[in-house]
Amino acid sequence: MPNGKKGGERCEHLTENYQCELFGSPERPDVCGGFKPEKIFCGEERKEAIQILAQLEDITDWSNL
Repeated sequence: MPNGKKGGERCEHLTENYQCELFGSPERPDVCGGFKPEKIFCGEERKEAIQILAQLEDITDWSNL
């Protein structure tokens, strides 16, 4: 995704079982390789992670000002 993606938008490289098809590939973006999941952002399960990340997206959305 050369121009990145919006928050909440599914990555085009995410497989049906939520695996990165670029994992281990030099084409994998640095931002993805540098992401370290932490409980504060990811919670206990995928559903909770989506909720937490959506809240963070809302909090940091400057277009709401």
